Amino acid sequence: MDLCGCCDILKPYMEMFVALQGLSVPCWKVVVWWRELKDHVEKTEKEFSLATTTKSLPLLNNHLTNIKAGLFKGTRLVQGWLITSSERRLVDDEVQTVDHWSVRDVSDVESDLKGFMGDLKASFESRVNTSSAEMLSILTCVDLDSLFALLCGERLQSGKVKLAKEGQLGKYGKENFEKLFDYVCSLEHVQALASDENNDELLFDSAFANTNHLKIKQALKKALWKEDGQHLLRWFGLPDGKAYGPLQKLELAVDDDMPFALGNRYAITVQNSGQQFIAELNETEVYRSIYTDEHLFTAIGIEGCVSIDIALAKGGTEAVVESYYSVMNSQKKSGGQQNETLALR
Repeated sequence: MDLCGCCDILKPYMEMFVALQGLSVPCWKVVVWWRELKDHVEKTEKEFSLATTTKSLPLLNNHLTNIKAGLFKGTRLVQGWLITSSERRLVDDEVQTVDHWSVRDVSDVESDLKGFMGDLKASFESRVNTSSAEMLSILTCVDLDSLFALLCGERLQSGKVKLAKEGQLGKYGKENFEKLFDYVCSLEHVQALASDENNDELLFDSAFANTNHLKIKQALKKALWKEDGQHLLRWFGLPDGKAYGPLQKLELAVDDDMPFALGNRYAITVQNSGQQFIAELNETEVYRSIYTDEHLFTAIGIEGCVSIDIALAKGGTEAVVESYYSVMNSQKKSGGQQNETLALR
């Protein structure tokens, strides 16, 4: 029970560690994903009991009944004792080792697993808080998965799109984007771009932060709910080989039977088939569209595109550093390299 429980408890943390190594994962995902993971852990803590099934601990849940019956995957389990101390005694003129032991029952396992969940959560939260700069929280204002969660809604018979959380979309990340855009406007190359007489219509002024943030949101909304459903296949990884019409309905898929996921799951209904698909947002493909789709990056505007570009450039994963050192190792010379060369690299 202890081993199965520990494996289940550690699994979502491991998934987050692995996901953060992705080359296309923005640096602020550690903040966004930790919120999701923390909510999941707290829910598991609240619901956990060895007297009933706990779906968020699938390995333990699947084997609990058999373990109580003395079996694990067909293997017979034997009784064991936890030795707490040992001492040497003289018994009938003979020195013997006497072991002191304690037995663990189900209540001990449950108590210890709950304690492990709480301690691990507190330790990880402390690590995130001390190692994550304020910048990461600020950059969540352009997090695509968070924005798309607020773009959920449905297409009315009139053809108009009604979002479920239009008001929240307008408010999301407002203060953080003001901080980000203020920083963007302070950069020398951005100031040079704004001062060019050919770019006199650019709004690189912190006073227009909300205007530019709103343009990003509205551009993504228009592209997502486009009449031809152009981006659905790539953005959500829907089955290929089908012609997808316009999006009819988009909502967050909430199902307690589904395993934990760091990102949102979306229930997607398209007009042509009426079939519902459950999928996750492929943020890499959305960023690709922002950089390559003329209609999309024109709608976002130069100011929004520059802000997104700078946000993405503010950090990278450890995998980038590891690949850098790998190249350095393959190109090393006997006797070392000059500091000037290293600095240029």
